[in-house]
Formats: sequence, structure tokens, C-alpha cells
Amino acid sequence: MEKPNVEYIEGLSPAISIDQKTTSRNPRSTVGTVTEIYDYLRLLYARIVSKYIGQYYAELGGCDAICFTAGVGENAAYLRRLIIDNVSRAFGVFLDEELNSIRSDENRVISHQYSQIKVMVIPTNEEVMIARDTVRLLDL
Repeated sequence: MEKPNVEYIEGLSPAISIDQKTTSRNPRSTVGTVTEIYDYLRLLYARIVSKYIGQYYAELGGCDAICFTAGVGENAAYLRRLIIDNVSRAFGVFLDEELNSIRSDENRVISHQYSQIKVMVIPTNEEVMIARDTVRLLDL
């Protein structure tokens, strides 16, 4: 298909406008963070995780605890809040915002005292776990 012989078009609004600019001194900043796509991805991720929690809850006939571990679960208080907010009415589970915001290498409960289900953060060093499993599997 040939390009039309046109020099200028006006009156069309862009579907997506990406203006990449530096918002911080972090060289790892991406187009996603500047265009707020990252915010939508976090909401989508939280919705998907919430759906799985609901499916497990239904399949198991209840739940004693919700545990966040490794990577995102361990380090992203904002995502933990989004996920718990999505399931709070259905399960009577609530976060203690102060406990949720604390970063620690220790196992901890972050649910509110009136929550019907405990919410916990269990830090995990995935690299060490993978190395140990590799050594075990290779009989080293």
C-alpha cells in the first residue's frame, strides 16, 4: 500500500500520546511510568490476584490466612492494599495500614485486629531457595 501524497492533516486527536521525559534521576525510568501505563498494570495485576484468591477461597471452602511473599508480595505495600481492598467486603479481611507500610526482613502479620482472616508478609530469598533446590536435585 502506497503512502498518500499529503503534507499535513489537522483535526485528528491521537489515540495515545507518549511524551517521554525525565521525571527522576533514575536511569531505569521507563515510558510506562511516565505515561501512567504502570498504574493501570498495577490495577490489572491486583484484580487478577484478587480473582485467584476468591477462587481458592471458594474451592477450599474458606481461608485461614492470606500470605504475601517474594518479589511483589513482599515489597509492594500499595499492591497488597489494592488486592486486599478487592476482597475485603467478600471475606471480611482488612489491613492495618501502618503495619502494611513497614518494610522488614521478618515474617509479620499486617491485618487489622478486626480482620476475620490474617494477612501476612513472609519474606523469601528466591535466589537462595533456587540454589538450594538445584544443589539438592543435582545431588551435590
